[in-house]
Amino acid sequence: MNLPTSTVTSRIPQLVLWVGVLAMLAAGLLLFTTFWGDSTIYLPYARSIAAGDFFSYNPGQFSSGSTSPLWAVLLSVPYLLGADVWGAKLLSLLVCVAAFVVLMRLVRATTGGSAAAAIVALYAVEMLTFFGVMMYESGLIVLLVSLSLLCSLRIAEALRSGNNPSLHAWLRLAAVWGAIPLTRPDATVLVVLQLGALWWFSGGGSWRVLARLLSVGVIAAVPAVCYFGYSYLTVGAFSVSSVCRAFALQESAQRIGPVAYSKPALEYLGGILYMILPAAVGFDFLRRQPARWLGWAAAAGVLIYSFLLVFVSPVTNDLVRYFLPIAPLLVVGVATAFGRWERQAEQEGGKGWSIALIAIALIFLIKPVGAVIGQALEQRTRGYTFDEIVEKEAAQKINAIAPPGATVLAYEVQDRYYLRPDLQLLSLDGITDGKVAPYLASGDMVAFLKQYRPGYFLANDAVEYRPYLRKGLLFKVVAAFQADTTLRQFTSDGMTFHLLEHRARPMPKGFAGWRALFTIQYHK
Repeated sequence: MNLPTSTVTSRIPQLVLWVGVLAMLAAGLLLFTTFWGDSTIYLPYARSIAAGDFFSYNPGQFSSGSTSPLWAVLLSVPYLLGADVWGAKLLSLLVCVAAFVVLMRLVRATTGGSAAAAIVALYAVEMLTFFGVMMYESGLIVLLVSLSLLCSLRIAEALRSGNNPSLHAWLRLAAVWGAIPLTRPDATVLVVLQLGALWWFSGGGSWRVLARLLSVGVIAAVPAVCYFGYSYLTVGAFSVSSVCRAFALQESAQRIGPVAYSKPALEYLGGILYMILPAAVGFDFLRRQPARWLGWAAAAGVLIYSFLLVFVSPVTNDLVRYFLPIAPLLVVGVATAFGRWERQAEQEGGKGWSIALIAIALIFLIKPVGAVIGQALEQRTRGYTFDEIVEKEAAQKINAIAPPGATVLAYEVQDRYYLRPDLQLLSLDGITDGKVAPYLASGDMVAFLKQYRPGYFLANDAVEYRPYLRKGLLFKVVAAFQADTTLRQFTSDGMTFHLLEHRARPMPKGFAGWRALFTIQYHK
């Protein structure tokens, strides 16, 4: 028996939910033993937090090198429970699934359970899954942005009806808004836009409503102000990670005269026009509905965030991850447009709707799932085991010979994980300690080395692909040993570099791991 079209389409949202969740679980299973370097930087923080040594990378030393301090706190829970790395990996997967479930709930709240709108939510599966299951903060930021929109929808509905939102509603909004800057500081702009849109479009520009929203904003800002303020007072920067990443982004950006921009980011935006264009239509629909605050906030969020990532902080790699905070906004926009088109087609009673639904399903159902599984299968062949990524082999070599309290200079700072607790890791790009920050612009590695006097240098390809290193001493050292394979020591600028060992094993594809281990002797 043929089911009515309305009956079939009513089951699609539930089907989409299961497809998205199962795709995430499959990718998580395929990648459970696969790791990346940048995301494993969170793990020494998580381990320290679990031990009561809050926000330290080197034991006993505060560090604001975690891009997402809240994510580091959450990852500490598995360490408290004794699950360590594998528990953190599982938690990352579960947060991804939770983010998708909440996003589906948001789509339902804004479109009323439209089948086409539900299918659109699978776009987030393609954007979110890979980085999320690789232990980045990706799942958490999508979860929080989606929750902030859900909380704001309830606040806006109460304000439109002339009622006062409940205290619980305000507190939930404050909690979510407060968590966003601690997860992705750049996403704070979305909070500001939501606040302004709620006041102007749902609060009618009332000063009383503005006072309440600002009160919520102030309460929400307290945790971030405490963390970043403490960082500034302790290490002289609100976030050493942000300072040094900002330099790296500017260094790799393209330029038109004095204006820096990211060509890859522009190309990425061009590649997702299939989402941006219908999202713009959806935002226009929303601004003419009772939830017009959402249309304006979402449109402004996509525009401003894109401007920030193209021109202000021009990102050139991991583009999907950096653009993730606006993924829920794009999904809401496209879902609104498709949901409206679906209702119009149903009202007209034509069979064209069934054909259109199949076309939409092929695009938004098969493509994301295929991309996620395909990427997971490819990545798991690269040999990115945990011990390889945190360079256990090199750490053990240093542990065996380094005297107590020695300092190790390294670019891949996740090497901290297996180093002895009494050893210090000095970050070559400043990502965890910021100590190299004053020397980045000049590239004066001689002054940097003499200031902090590391005893060991774990060299990798960064000296060749980072411009600030190419013009400095460390590039000259590595180049000298590469040019003469019989060379065992090299002296320059009052320092002698002794080669202890070359890497013997082949490098995993695409990983800039350690190539040589040196000791450094200072003559002055």
